[in-house]
Parts: sequence; structure tokens; C-alpha cells
Amino acid sequence: DKKKIKLIYNPYLARIKRFKIKKFKKNFNIVSAGRLTKQKNFKILIDAIVLLVNDGYNLKLTIIGSGPLEIYIRNYIKNYKFIKLKNWTNQIEKSLSKNDLFILPSLYEGSPNILLDSLNISLPVISSNCSGAKDILAYQSKLIFKVNDKKDLIMRLKFFLSNKNRMNSQLKKSHNNLKKFLISNCSKYKDLINNL
Repeated sequence: DKKKIKLIYNPYLARIKRFKIKKFKKNFNIVSAGRLTKQKNFKILIDAIVLLVNDGYNLKLTIIGSGPLEIYIRNYIKNYKFIKLKNWTNQIEKSLSKNDLFILPSLYEGSPNILLDSLNISLPVISSNCSGAKDILAYQSKLIFKVNDKKDLIMRLKFFLSNKNRMNSQLKKSHNNLKKFLISNCSKYKDLINNL
């Protein structure tokens, strides 16, 4: 009975930072971050960026992470000067803020908190349609691609790059949606339990 089911979002953010309009530079920097595992699906992102650069797009990709696939990924990108792999940092927001776009290519997620981190610093996001992405991105289909679908990812990226100076409205909509993920909403868990 769906009427008896209540969705309470995972409380994560202590506070929401002020929204800032994103100003894009000529050199377009893309970032992704997470554990270097099969789940995070970085290969599809690397392949998409390589194809776009070969088509004449001026892009740079930085992947931030550590994990069991580190040697594989380092070998996979060694011939691409426009792709860098950096070790995970506890200063993740500072590393993310130097970029123009965050991409989450995951095959699956629980709750992708890295999307919340990105949006909270007014960094635009494109994500696979993994669990939680639609809720975080306020169901904006132009920013969400089919899981493990390289063609769809490239299509979303091309759309973003062609319309990047008009993407602040989508970014603001997603940023406004962050209030659902505030830690102050923890009281909803207590209220629900007390009503059982």
C-alpha cells in the first residue's frame, strides 16, 4: 500500500551554501570522484571524453579517487594528456570547485552524496540514472543519462556544452532542492517512529 510508505531523504548536509552563478571559462574542466571500483564505472566516462576531444571539443577530465582499479585506470589513461587521476583528498570540495562540471557515471549507488557536495558549491552535475540521482537533481532529465550508456552520456554532455551559459537555471533548481537533505530533517525519523 503506497499510501503507507513515506520517503525520508538521507540527512547529509549541515547547511546549504549560498548559490553562485557559474561562469564558464574557455578551457572546460570536468571532474568525477569516488572509489576506483567497477561500480563507479569511470571507464565509460573516460571513453566519452576521449571521443569528444577527438571530435574537437576542448575538454580536460580529472578523476579523484583511490581503490583496487587504480593501476588499471592509470594504464588506461596514460596516452591521454587531457585526463588526470588524482588521489582522494579530504578537501574534496576545494578540489571540485576548480572545475566546470561534475559527472557521476556509476552503475549503482545507495545515496550519491558526492552529488550533494557538488551542488552545494554550485557545481553543475550530470549523472547516470543510478539510485538517488533523480531525487537530488529534481528530476531534470536533461542532466541524467541511462546507466552504462555511453551514447546517452555523450548526448547529454554535448547538450550541456552547447548550452552551458544557460545551465545556471537548471543548477539553481537542483541547488534549491538540497533542503530535503539537511541534517535538521532528522526529526522526521523520530516523528515517523513515534506515530507507529
